[in-house]
Amino acid sequence: MTTVRAYRRLLGRAGLMLAALALLAAAIVYGLSERALRRAWDVPLATVSVPTDAAAIAEGRRLATIRGCANGCHGKPGIGGAVFDDDRWYGRLVAPNLGDAVRRYSDAELARVIRHGIKRDGSAVQVMPSDMFAQLDDADLGAIIAFLRAEPAVEHALPASTTGPLLRWQLAFGAPGASFAAARIDHAAPHPPKPRADDARAWGRYLAHSTCTECHGADLRGIHEAGFHTPPLVAVAAYPLEDFRQLMRTGVALGGRTLNDLMTRVARERTSRFTDAEIDALHAYLVTLASAEP
Repeated sequence: MTTVRAYRRLLGRAGLMLAALALLAAAIVYGLSERALRRAWDVPLATVSVPTDAAAIAEGRRLATIRGCANGCHGKPGIGGAVFDDDRWYGRLVAPNLGDAVRRYSDAELARVIRHGIKRDGSAVQVMPSDMFAQLDDADLGAIIAFLRAEPAVEHALPASTTGPLLRWQLAFGAPGASFAAARIDHAAPHPPKPRADDARAWGRYLAHSTCTECHGADLRGIHEAGFHTPPLVAVAAYPLEDFRQLMRTGVALGGRTLNDLMTRVARERTSRFTDAEIDALHAYLVTLASAEP
């Protein structure tokens, strides 16, 4: 009987020790993830010229749609914001109501949050691919801001974003999929104007790096993470120009194949807004890129 009681006391102490270790681990993860979430980024504001004419606003709408700002992550219609991921382990990710946000931000603050991923309080945005938007030149960025300014305010009640335990673990230990775009951006890099349309390959490079890197990676070699896989864009070398145009406008691949739901939606909702000249330039660059691959 004494031996049984001794074992029970031993098991009880072991259980208390495990519980204490679990609480300590949870506290460490929470503290490290909070530090990452609350980090203040020192990125100065920069002036961007924002046009007000109807043509520029219309062009801004097209550019914003291609990049997924409008009719995409922030909801449709009327860019009233959207909940685009809600998982008890990862958390709830909410794209804010842009119609409301643009009225609280100056033009320079909007340029910083779009291009650098830094909010007005100095903290970094989550999920938004600012490292892709960082490739935009001043004219295109100004047109996008002009469109956002011209949109009417939309009342849309949204829940708050939350950070689940899995995301906190990733933030705490620097998992690649959880890093902020702000950490991947050279905030001191200049933003030269986009190349002229008659330099098709240079123009195509600008379009690829300011449009395609969100899904295909900064080097356009595809992304391979848990639950998310995209191909390298050197695959475009197999596409004759007409077939590439069809892919960009409909999501239908060579041989009439229907690709995954993501590419189909991106093509129909976003890249279908490219002009023929833009698609041709993009094709010219990607074919050149493929020829340089080993």
